Amino acid sequence: MDILADYERDMWVNRTAEDWNDSGTVLYVNGSTGSDSNPGTAQAPFATVKKGAESITAPGTKLIIAPGLYRETNINLNTSGTERQPVIIEAEKPGETVICASVPFEGWKQTLNLFVYENDWAFDYPYRLDTPGNEIIGRSDLIIVDGIPAQPVLSKKELKNNCYYIDKEAGKIYLKIRKPLGGFEVERPLPGGSGENGDGACILDTHSSDYVVLRGIAFKNCASIIWGKSMVQMGKPQHILVEDCSFCNSGGTGLGFDHGSNDRTVEDVLIRRCTFDFNSLSGIGAGFRSMNFVVENCDFTNIGKRFDWGKYDSADPATTKMMVCKNITWRNCFFAYNTTNDLWFDNYNWNIDVDGCTSLNNQSGIGIHIEIDVPGVRVKNCVLDGGVRLASAEGAVLDNNILFADDNPLIDNWGPQYRYGIFGPVYTWKNTVLTNNTFRCENKLKTQFIFDLPPVDGFYDMYADGNSFYVKNGWQSEKLYRVNNTDCDYKTMLSFIGDENAQYLNKDPFINDGTVTVGFTDKASLPQSPGESGCVPVRLSRPVNEECNVYYTVWDYDSGTVIREGSLRFDRFETVKQIHAGENGKNILIEISGVQNVALGENGFHLICGAP
Repeated sequence: MDILADYERDMWVNRTAEDWNDSGTVLYVNGSTGSDSNPGTAQAPFATVKKGAESITAPGTKLIIAPGLYRETNINLNTSGTERQPVIIEAEKPGETVICASVPFEGWKQTLNLFVYENDWAFDYPYRLDTPGNEIIGRSDLIIVDGIPAQPVLSKKELKNNCYYIDKEAGKIYLKIRKPLGGFEVERPLPGGSGENGDGACILDTHSSDYVVLRGIAFKNCASIIWGKSMVQMGKPQHILVEDCSFCNSGGTGLGFDHGSNDRTVEDVLIRRCTFDFNSLSGIGAGFRSMNFVVENCDFTNIGKRFDWGKYDSADPATTKMMVCKNITWRNCFFAYNTTNDLWFDNYNWNIDVDGCTSLNNQSGIGIHIEIDVPGVRVKNCVLDGGVRLASAEGAVLDNNILFADDNPLIDNWGPQYRYGIFGPVYTWKNTVLTNNTFRCENKLKTQFIFDLPPVDGFYDMYADGNSFYVKNGWQSEKLYRVNNTDCDYKTMLSFIGDENAQYLNKDPFINDGTVTVGFTDKASLPQSPGESGCVPVRLSRPVNEECNVYYTVWDYDSGTVIREGSLRFDRFETVKQIHAGENGKNILIEISGVQNVALGENGFHLICGAP
């Protein structure tokens, strides 16, 4: 019971990080001044990350990579750390070390068609032959235009803005972009793999090494392949910390853990403050049989775009899909503009918490998919555009969330009365708890449902109370629920949710009457020592109905002069923004003024930068 109550307390990083021994060996990489014939010391660093990583042969080794752009693939780590002496691969300055698996693609010529450019094509990118759907899905080629993947099409006539077509027979590639020749930069990933049905490229493979730390590195532009190796492939490791990294523009998954293997459990993993953008399959491949796995303060955007390009409609893709996993936490993560479901818990995941996460503008229309799970998934304090889909899921808990949608029910039943998981039948909606949620339905076509409940006897033992409902374009009681079960009609449901007088039905759950306050909170993120730059969080007490701007002034407290002025734009549902202090060694006064639609709370904050 004690372990279940707080498994995070006993995770490796939380338990031992302050007691890690100094690394016995420190290796250095510097692409500007180094050479791979050097010994890898601070005075004589290696030139490539590949040489540095493959020179790690003992626990406790730290590899420090200088700022710069490293165009490399197939970097291998084959050494594990220990509990007190992990292997650490880190950027000297977080965010300034970029390992890029692509090269500039030059030589473009303008065709007779305005804004269509052509180039020679003689590259062999792996293609996964067993991929369903049309041939775009299985490809690993990526054309990166001004830092963003362009969309592949299957014929020249399909070309539209930011699209490309490869004519293998003619040995040509055509790119359409509404910019003049020379006004854009194009890169292509290094192919990797071994021809057709190869694994594609992989930037870093840690080969299931345990006790590994990755810190502050940006990985980008990798021709990894769908269901092949990930851009960063970690295998089946235990005791892992990945922090302050970014994984962008992958042909498959950004950060991957082996899926489908029963030989070992991925265990004791903490991923925090990382960014995942334009990964064609998923952001994190957490996969099968993971436990004690925490993801917090990470951003996932534009995930699964290749599925959209290929018009792939299978149920498999997700920003992250987890199966037969235990003790999983997703905390304060942000999901936006993804093609696939954001979080998918499929088949007997146990002790799962999703807390404080935001899902917006998901093309699939589903924020969280909970399927064949017992005893269920707890979703708390989240903002979910598209809501939640329950597919034969028992014991799900939704508490204190804001759910809204245009085209889907906010709580959607999917599947029959029960489905067989690996341990037996799982009933739809059994023991579901819905408390203190705000359900907001746009109802543009007057056909929207808040709940789509199953017309079967599997709907029972549900508890709901304290929920608020708002339908933007008018209340239609017959459209609130689609319930065909003879034991559960609309009136019963109103009583069931503890609100038989329907006092919330026509009340806007957002505030726009001046009762919201704005002020400063959470001083823990301020600079704690000289030389550090920090952020001052600004918080609205509640979301506002419309966007609002909070204007601020940064003063030199001693001289009384203005250093700079600016504004923070709060969109709907946003309650926290940050003002960068960035004035080391000065006494700073930050003042809020001129707020739209909200009242001032604590509007002055005196910050002594560099003070303990």
